[in-house]
Amino acid sequence: MTPAAGEPPCDTPAGSVRKHAPQRPAGLGGVSSLDLAAELLHRLQAMSDPPLVLGEPETRAGLLLQRTLERALDSHSNRVSRTRYRDLFATFHVSLGSAKPALADATYVDLGCGATNPLGASFLFLAAGARRAIAIDADPPEDSGEALRLLADLAALLFVDPGAIVGEQPLTLASLLANLQGFDLAKLRAGDQRGLAWGRLEHRHDRAEALSLADGEADVVMSNAFLEHVAAVDAVLAELARVTRSGGLGVHVIDGRDHRSLVDPSIHRLAFLELPATEQLVHACNRVRPHEFARRFERAGFTVVELVPFERVDPEPIRSRLAPPFAQMAREELAVTMAKLVVRRR
Repeated sequence: MTPAAGEPPCDTPAGSVRKHAPQRPAGLGGVSSLDLAAELLHRLQAMSDPPLVLGEPETRAGLLLQRTLERALDSHSNRVSRTRYRDLFATFHVSLGSAKPALADATYVDLGCGATNPLGASFLFLAAGARRAIAIDADPPEDSGEALRLLADLAALLFVDPGAIVGEQPLTLASLLANLQGFDLAKLRAGDQRGLAWGRLEHRHDRAEALSLADGEADVVMSNAFLEHVAAVDAVLAELARVTRSGGLGVHVIDGRDHRSLVDPSIHRLAFLELPATEQLVHACNRVRPHEFARRFERAGFTVVELVPFERVDPEPIRSRLAPPFAQMAREELAVTMAKLVVRRR
């Protein structure tokens, strides 16, 4: 092949396919990745009406960018990635050991499912064998059509390599097809809600202290970094006790960090405990520590099965600045900033 004008010489034998990588433009090295991504996104969106038509060089570069991003974005922080789904299934099922419930005939409730991928965790448990799942959040989905398309994408991941997501959970092609009976994946891929299996997967707009569930309707209630954001903690836990059947499980990941520290590492994980408790929520968090959540679940009618710390920090450097009652707390209660709490309804 003869290289086009401006391209480097080609040493690839004639007749073979060469990988085309665009040359790095001068003058952009100091631009942040976020700014570059924002500019590219803006350009693509601006060119969408009339419909975007890319030339061959742009298409080649776009394909390379797509593949590179697919690898880079397969991380826990990406709510639609294979790694994220694997971590969710491990946290809310695999790691429970002998405490984990049988999936068959179980009703799962995903409390605080979020707006980005609100049905993803629920659909994952249905695909793994649960009978019914209900995703609950006070906010509607950011994009209802996209939320449905993501279910078809998850199904594709499971069909290709289920073990990469559910580990050793038995999930053959035949069992996956049986578990997803009633779902029309083609309709879901088109963003059509008629692709949902009626009565098996629901999305409800509820407040956590007033759930539209019958008494004892849930076999498992799970939440991921949600409970630290509720203002009326005891009212919410009382509602969870009402809707969870006797013997049913609650699996809750509690992120008790000052959320400002997630974007600014110079802020101590416990910095928000320095402020007096004049409001129910401080920087959008109730500041209830994971160990205190365990005690409140006990008072609400649950038995604590286990509390698994995910992160510890040293509270002593800022202890002298902490407001009551945090200044008087035991070191371990302050040190555990993030944990998984597994409880069983009495």
